[in-house]
Amino acid sequence: MSSSSSSIWPAVARLLAVICAGFFILTALSALVLFNAERRAFNPATYKRALLNEGFYEQFPLLLGNLLSTNIGQGAPSFVEE
Repeated sequence: MSSSSSSIWPAVARLLAVICAGFFILTALSALVLFNAERRAFNPATYKRALLNEGFYEQFPLLLGNLLSTNIGQGAPSFVEE
């Protein structure tokens, strides 16, 4: 009985080592992917390039004018009133 119980511990240790190695690989890969995503997501040049490519800066005065014209009310500042 003693020999069978002593032979199970190396197998348990090996299984635990394989599980820990698997978790390490998963977390290392996800850290690499998320690190690169974070560098791109918080880089202002990414958004500037996207806004330029979509023509946002050319459309912004029209969008702002439409927004102001539809939301002018009694409490509008003097520079917005017609």
